[in-house]
Amino acid sequence: MPPPALSQQLREASTPSWAPFRNHRFFRQYAEGILPEAAVEAYFAYEYHFVREAVPIFAYLLTRANTLEARRHLVGVLHGLVHEQVDFFEDQLVGGGFPRERLVPATFPAEVTRMGREFAAAARVGTYAEGIASVWVAEQTYLEVSSELAAIPSRFPALAAWFQLHTDTAFTHGVDWLRAELDRIGREGTTPAELLPAVENALLLETEFHDIALAGPTSRAIA
Repeated sequence: MPPPALSQQLREASTPSWAPFRNHRFFRQYAEGILPEAAVEAYFAYEYHFVREAVPIFAYLLTRANTLEARRHLVGVLHGLVHEQVDFFEDQLVGGGFPRERLVPATFPAEVTRMGREFAAAARVGTYAEGIASVWVAEQTYLEVSSELAAIPSRFPALAAWFQLHTDTAFTHGVDWLRAELDRIGREGTTPAELLPAVENALLLETEFHDIALAGPTSRAIA
């Protein structure tokens, strides 16, 4: 019997680290209808920042991909980021009266800037496999959380739409591709031990990001 796929091995090896994110108070409070408006405002400011930071992250992966299929897929991801996801914020937030200055804060908490910086480092300085593993974690966790939250009625329609966006066919296909690419890398000889630190760090960064969002905006975080 062949060994489990690399993605499955990594998921099993990092199981305890998934729980703090999957069970985060930000998502629990959203589901219970008690998420503070300040937390939503902070979250959207920080998330919009990270979406823009994700553009160079996937660009680094594109330059390091060694198959035409991977390059084609990553070009499509970049197109979706700079159009669909950025347009989401412009349409749902700015178009809905959300102050633009709240979406482009002059200074961010360390937890927010660190996430973008370290994901970029994994894609640029680490191996291609480490970069793919990191973004797989980010996308897989959000698919799982959004699948649970998308159908829950909410007094925050923009946030509900954001979760819904992470359950549509295009996003699900992207998560499936990352998992398949990770498994392909595993078949070429990369071991779980080589990628587990990147996976664990990605989970920690995601958890810290939502910790600081739940704390709401501060004068240091939002101009």
